[in-house]
Amino acid sequence: VLGALAMLAYGLWALGARRTLLFFCAATLISASAELAGTTTGWPFGGYEYADFLGPKLLGRVPFAVPLSWFTMGFASFVLADTLAVRARWRLRTLWSIVLGAWLLTAWDLVLDPSMAAPQMQYIHFWTWHETGPYFGMPLRNLAGWFGTGLLFIAVGRALWNERSAPAAPIALPFVVYALNVGWSTVLSVGAGMWPAALVAILFSMAPAALAAARADRRATYA
Repeated sequence: VLGALAMLAYGLWALGARRTLLFFCAATLISASAELAGTTTGWPFGGYEYADFLGPKLLGRVPFAVPLSWFTMGFASFVLADTLAVRARWRLRTLWSIVLGAWLLTAWDLVLDPSMAAPQMQYIHFWTWHETGPYFGMPLRNLAGWFGTGLLFIAVGRALWNERSAPAAPIALPFVVYALNVGWSTVLSVGAGMWPAALVAILFSMAPAALAAARADRRATYA
């Protein structure tokens, strides 16, 4: 909740109310729908069930905090990805910012899911898998579901702006929010003895995020 409030405040200040609220609505509504479908049918993430650790649940199945988390990290991932696309001067940079944003969001899950559903974490257990897979016991279709869900709501949220360019936005806060979430999941993974997941997080999420932060240019405009 605090992360969502921070990114909402950031968006209102840096990008304006219309853009921020449109992205917020797309992120929370689409992710909530995907999570409700996932906890009911197993699609698109695989079969799983949330524990009570994350608080009150939407329709008794999905914690209210979960769609807020999708927005928080999705928005931060998009801003970081767009900064990379702008600095690299890629053609079709809006498309690249959407795809890279979905990738950064999914890269977070490479360390999030193993740590928060690890059987050895006896006192911090956020959800339970009803099927197994090769990635620390997690089905690979969960990663595909993450990428697809992130890609969809980032694309919809950006498309609703209905503009080719938007004001430049500093990325210090999005980077801090992204790094704190990845770092927390990394600490949990290390605590559970999952060192490979921590290394994956550093390589595939923090490295490109840090590259975006290092190359940030406040004079750049969004695609």
